[in-house]
Amino acid sequence: MAVVASSTVSRAAYAVEEDVIGDWSADGSSEVEVPPSPKGNASASDGTYREHNAATFPANDASPIEPRPVPSIWDYECDICVVGAGGGGLNAAARAAELGASVICVEAAGLHGGNAQEAGMCGILGGSKMQESKRFAFPSYPFDAKALTDWAMDEYHYAADPKLIYKIAEQGGPSLDWMAECGVQWRLGEVPVYVAPKNATLDHHVLKMKDATDAMFNYGQRKGVDYHFQSPPSRLCKTRRGASSAWCVKRITSARSSCMRRLRSS
Repeated sequence: MAVVASSTVSRAAYAVEEDVIGDWSADGSSEVEVPPSPKGNASASDGTYREHNAATFPANDASPIEPRPVPSIWDYECDICVVGAGGGGLNAAARAAELGASVICVEAAGLHGGNAQEAGMCGILGGSKMQESKRFAFPSYPFDAKALTDWAMDEYHYAADPKLIYKIAEQGGPSLDWMAECGVQWRLGEVPVYVAPKNATLDHHVLKMKDATDAMFNYGQRKGVDYHFQSPPSRLCKTRRGASSAWCVKRITSARSSCMRRLRSS
């Protein structure tokens, strides 16, 4: 998550002269060559475009999930069950596994990435190593999470949670740095507010963040996250208070249900 500034950016936020673009390349040059979309933004790990089967995307059913009795036999057990393999879910699952938890991540669709992979970029207003190298921060340099929170609250007419905004401001930059350590290759945009995967090209108007979601999915796999796709929720149950909860899903591929129990209380 990130706070996005309005199109008017204070000149005080810049520590470089006008008409100098962001650091798009590893050597810091003002120009960078990027591969064409078919080479740099392939849909599958083998460098090809995968087929997007509409049947793998369940309808957006917002009806309530009915509870069910606690099953006598569990199909899976884990410390943490992450629901959804979009941008937030992929990061949450990878981080939990990195910290030593056994993690199951369930996703209703047939592939990972969710809506996050279709984002053009993310807006981070300072605090990352890339922006520090350019001496950039908003509303002024050096970066101050409290100052950014004050600006955002005024921008939102105080219709937001200041504690949440502060947490986003404080952790936005370090989160990007952590994702870079996990394998995401970032680059700064022409305005250093914006950050996108290094090989995301301007002619590729969809799936621009896919390199990032793919990298986090691969990192989660390396850390032992157990992903279950085509698994929309069917039932939710909970044992004695605070002990464990369960997420029951319908496996589309096998036309059967599975029950996953989260052992660790949140």
